[in-house]
Amino acid sequence: ISAVQTAGGRTERYRHRLRDITPWTAAQLAIMGELLLRGRQQLGELRSRASRMSAIESLEDLRRELNQLMQMKYVQSSGDLNRRGIEVDHALYTEAEQSRPGTMLTYSADEEIEEPAKASAPATAAESKPESQAVIAETTTSSEELLDLQSEISDLRETVQRLEERIESLERQLGI
Repeated sequence: ISAVQTAGGRTERYRHRLRDITPWTAAQLAIMGELLLRGRQQLGELRSRASRMSAIESLEDLRRELNQLMQMKYVQSSGDLNRRGIEVDHALYTEAEQSRPGTMLTYSADEEIEEPAKASAPATAAESKPESQAVIAETTTSSEELLDLQSEISDLRETVQRLEERIESLERQLGI
């Protein structure tokens, strides 16, 4: 971070220099900033949020940027980026954070999908059956999807509120 002095400015302003010291593009910087701020996200969420900082026109553009970040070992994913429901996260966790269950996503484009490490517990009869495991996984996914949808609805409500305020302001200015 560096201080920026403006002509006639009374307060100091600051500019980050992360892009100057990393090989990241503007889109990659926006992606990393979003992942560091909010953590693990699905591709659609990440694109819509990171696009506010730098234009990411499509999911394909996002996938291209994420693949480059994954090759540089800055980003990790829960599976192949072309599949639905895949989550991505930054890979800058400390060793202490990495030891927590569920923190690290362990997929690499060269490997099969691995599940995040779970605390070992004795398996119940229900957990040992593949059908039960599928139901548990589906329930977990549904809960995560519900949280994602609630977050998206909240973001949309904020956007609608801002737009309504802008329209009211314009109407007042025009005398309508």
